[in-house]
Amino acid sequence: MQEFNIEYDKSEVSWRPLTPHTGPSRSESRSHGAAVVFLVLSVFLLVGLVGLGVHYHNLSTVKDHLTERLRASEANLTERLRASEANLTERLRASEDNLTVRLQTIEDHLTERLRASEDHLTERLRASEANLTEHLRASEDHLTERLRASEANLTERLQTTEDHLTERLRASEYHLTERLRASEANLTERLQTIEDHLTERLRASEEHLTERLRASEANLTERLQTTEANLTERLRASEDHLTERLRASEANLTERLRASEEHLTERLRASEANLTERLQTIEDHLTERLRASEEHLTERLRASEANLTERLQTTEANLTERLRASEDHLTERLQASEEHLTERLRASEANLTERLRASEANLTERLRASEDLLTSMSEERELLNSSLTQLTEDMDRLQRWSKLSKTCPAGWTTLSSSCYFVSSSSASWEKSREDCRDKGADLVIIDSLEEQKFLSNIIKHYTWIGLNDKDHEGNWKWIDGTPLTQPAYWNSPPDNGGGDPQWGEEDCAEMLHWREAEVSWNDVGCNNSKRWICEHLA
Repeated sequence: MQEFNIEYDKSEVSWRPLTPHTGPSRSESRSHGAAVVFLVLSVFLLVGLVGLGVHYHNLSTVKDHLTERLRASEANLTERLRASEANLTERLRASEDNLTVRLQTIEDHLTERLRASEDHLTERLRASEANLTEHLRASEDHLTERLRASEANLTERLQTTEDHLTERLRASEYHLTERLRASEANLTERLQTIEDHLTERLRASEEHLTERLRASEANLTERLQTTEANLTERLRASEDHLTERLRASEANLTERLRASEEHLTERLRASEANLTERLQTIEDHLTERLRASEEHLTERLRASEANLTERLQTTEANLTERLRASEDHLTERLQASEEHLTERLRASEANLTERLRASEANLTERLRASEDLLTSMSEERELLNSSLTQLTEDMDRLQRWSKLSKTCPAGWTTLSSSCYFVSSSSASWEKSREDCRDKGADLVIIDSLEEQKFLSNIIKHYTWIGLNDKDHEGNWKWIDGTPLTQPAYWNSPPDNGGGDPQWGEEDCAEMLHWREAEVSWNDVGCNNSKRWICEHLA
């Protein structure tokens, strides 16, 4: 701060002793002295006014400077608090996202293992069922083969027994299948219940952790806002207090403002450090709790998985044991039935042997009588064969005459007994087939190399034929439903466009006019516009 000192020479205003009047009068001397004093006072007043103006100007400058610094400090503190709040919020969100991802991963892993266990158990049940069915079928076939070895008279009785046994075997197989299906359904339902329960618990845990994180975030946000408001209020009070003290004393105010600013900065730094430390502590605490919760959930999931695996193994062992017992029981019943049927077969065989001997004697007599009748019938057969030969010759002549009399419409081409029409316009595969049907024909069906070469010679453009795989990709059929068999005359193996979206689905066949007959077929999209060949019998 600038200071002004006014000095003057007292010798200029000192009183001099009176001397005899030799010059001006006394009144003039007094007027001269008064003028000098007035001039000196005016100078003092002017200097005081100038100093006071400079003083107030400096005081206003210091006040503005201090106010600016306080505002800058307040803005810096607010910015740092906002940055700390944003950083904490981001870290809390990252922690929440990480926990969500890890819980989802654990849930997916557990679900996958449950599905794998269910599929494995289902596969083993199916294998056991197939094995038992195969064993029952083998036993049934063996029993049927032995029953078929019996004579004609015993066949009817054994057929009744076989049907009864087959019905019982089917009933047993159906009963066993029903029990296996019921067990499989029960096990599937229990697995689904356990999976739903674990999923529900995981969702509840995730919602609880999310709610706690949101509450912690709201609490921290509220405390940060309270701290910011408190600091702002304290800064405003300090600013008012400092302003008052600045008005009271310039020199003392400057020093105290500096000390107050340093103290306030130190307190703000300490407050920021304390707040950062508390936020870090809260974050560490939340992280620790999240980790503990994750470990607890993992442990519970592992225990549930182990328990479920043990129950599945127990169920599998129980089902296997029951299947083995059923198989043994069925095997014993089959063996008993086989022994009983064998005994009956032996008795029936002995009875049939006696009856066959009697029948043989009777048939011998009847055979002799039949031989006589056969001799007379042989003569009649020769006459009939002669008549049949004559009729066959007459039929061949009629067929040859019928072929010679058949003709094709104008504009159609003939090969053997078929007529062919090659279009002069282009259309899609479906439109081409509709045109052929309107003409009483259909798209051509090629069933020989001769026909393939003939058609290859009469076309001049890309041409539709009656071949497609619309119903099932790779299963090519003619329009009459006949599957395509070798030989086929593909230019290259049909690839359905090679999976390129540019070509789309290629489910219809065309003939390439510029290729050799043996390699002129190509698969192409059915909506393309091409010419076509119609065919009908002459």
